[in-house]
Amino acid sequence: MKKPLEGINVLGFLYAGVGPATCQILAEYGANVIRVESLARPDNLRVSAPFVGGKPDVNRSGYYAWFNNDRYSLALDMKHPRKKEISDKLVEWADVIVENFTPGVVNKWGMGYEDVKAIKSDIIMVSLSQMGQTGPKVTLPGYGPQLQGFAGFDHITGWPDRTPVLVGRSYPDFIAPRFGVISIMAALDYRDRTGEGQYIDASEYEDCLHFISPILMDYAVNNHIKGRSGNKSPDRAPSNVYRCAGDDSWCAVEITSEEEWQNLCEAIG
Repeated sequence: MKKPLEGINVLGFLYAGVGPATCQILAEYGANVIRVESLARPDNLRVSAPFVGGKPDVNRSGYYAWFNNDRYSLALDMKHPRKKEISDKLVEWADVIVENFTPGVVNKWGMGYEDVKAIKSDIIMVSLSQMGQTGPKVTLPGYGPQLQGFAGFDHITGWPDRTPVLVGRSYPDFIAPRFGVISIMAALDYRDRTGEGQYIDASEYEDCLHFISPILMDYAVNNHIKGRSGNKSPDRAPSNVYRCAGDDSWCAVEITSEEEWQNLCEAIG
């Protein structure tokens, strides 16, 4: 069966998590993806454990492989005086360009939206960054764990008498790709109908706020600031993790309805 994105060519200037994860989804649905990399500055995931056979090497990272399956890799020095001979051909080939470097980096390479649009007028370009391409924190670099603090996740995750607890490792890097892919799909549909490409400024910070919108609305309307509440839930009871017999053995129980409560009572006698 033909995959829905077969025939769509994606050029990725990617680093770390959010960019590769976005292109991972596109590739799994059939898009042809070429990732441009640098031998001078390897992706930090290439040097992140675990490594095949426990031997560190840029081509042995399981973490990198998990984020970068189903695509081609091309090493190209974007500061080389002759790089334009290659990069222009890549732009002509591509339907979509995805980049997730700090704002301003691709412009220094001569690969900003206006640059690539001059090469291919209907190109679609997506920039995935923490704070977007404008605003007072536009140049602030960082990774998913830092962004959790900016977006407010750290303030509501954990126990009230303890320090904040991270949601996974880089939770925003798993939120933003979904918004990025949907935006790309909408742009491809728009191009098919109008013949026009477009530039998408995708802020991970703004994507994250969707996931705590009830808390934001509660503050805006009621001036209520939600804090950390451990495993307690305002609409589920019981809702907790309970110690079991044995060393460090636990059982998570969360009841959402009267039927589940009756089932629990029957199960535990």
